[in-house]
Amino acid sequence: MIKNITIKTVSPVHVGGKTQELTPMEAVVTGGNCYVVDETLLGAELLAKKRLDSLAVEISRQGPRFELGGYLKGLGFLNKNFLDKVSIYRCQTPLTKTPGRLRPFVRDAYGQPFVPGSSIKGFIRTAIMYSILKKMKSQQSHQFELFVESIKRKLNEYLRAEDWQRSKPAFKDSIKRNMAAQIENELMQKFNLPVPVSGGRGPTGPNRDFMRVLKVSDSTALSKEALTLQEVQILSLTGTGKEVYLKTPLYAEVIPPGAELSFSVTLDEPLLETFARQNKGNVPFESLRDVMQMIEDFARDIWGYEKDYWQKLTGPGVRNMRDFYSSSPAGWRIGWGSGLVGASLLMLLPVDLAREIRDALFMPRGDAAFPKSRRAVMEDGIPRWPLGWMTVI
Repeated sequence: MIKNITIKTVSPVHVGGKTQELTPMEAVVTGGNCYVVDETLLGAELLAKKRLDSLAVEISRQGPRFELGGYLKGLGFLNKNFLDKVSIYRCQTPLTKTPGRLRPFVRDAYGQPFVPGSSIKGFIRTAIMYSILKKMKSQQSHQFELFVESIKRKLNEYLRAEDWQRSKPAFKDSIKRNMAAQIENELMQKFNLPVPVSGGRGPTGPNRDFMRVLKVSDSTALSKEALTLQEVQILSLTGTGKEVYLKTPLYAEVIPPGAELSFSVTLDEPLLETFARQNKGNVPFESLRDVMQMIEDFARDIWGYEKDYWQKLTGPGVRNMRDFYSSSPAGWRIGWGSGLVGASLLMLLPVDLAREIRDALFMPRGDAAFPKSRRAVMEDGIPRWPLGWMTVI
């Protein structure tokens, strides 16, 4: 069964690709646009103008301080006609100068932005795990307690480690990864399948993973110039836990609100039937309609969680966030900046355990809300939009 889905962005969306960041050696902001320059095209144009040697000299002289925009301005080439010739693409931006680093959006071989199926499926996977755990919490309290205890045991591996181990970021990161893997194994990778046994061993976790029944396509691509480059601020809580402040500016290419993308979700019905038969009907969902309902429920709970968070605070952008979350809930949240809440099962854990995890594996914050920071897209110097929200149309 195949379901074709079209979603519309209701807030800016960013999904990163292989290129994690661009610097002023690769991007130029001027005249309301950000131009991402291709070094081959740039080299050819400078060679034709007999200026290629000067580029090498300036890069060598200035080192990491080199800015392509300043160099081109000095040559009289900082204009739309020249930049269009040497750029892979450009996007509109309210910025007036090139940021030190910016996060580009993932693009296909033709330079067109799209949302990978893996990003969409990642959100769907989290929504399904959330639904499984929420049902367990409400209907199988003993099973839920065992699940919580398994997380506590993993956390205790960190707490009982030597001080020198806990001081190493790599050790802390490995505990986080192992905890996430354990949760996935408990909720998604313990389903029986008739896989041939070899050497006395049964199927591994990934072979038992229930998400094998779903395949998600990449979204349709947008035009090269459909995105905007925006400032994204990290809004963090003050020591009182009652006010937010602007902590760190970041810069990212985003799909603006109002854009539409389409993709398909395919349900492998024969494999689903095999899972159901081998597990006596005890499977997370039986149809794509069930999956869509799980997504809607998960997104609604995130929306409510965020709405409650902003109701208790003051500070820059709080009114805009309250206004945003006062509308009807959007149905999907995808990409960078959706936060720990949108990418985890945090809302369902006991409050004390969530704080223990925060204090041990993130940053001790006492009774402050967890997570304590949010990312927001700026508009006219004020936080205006949360990231990642979409709705099905």
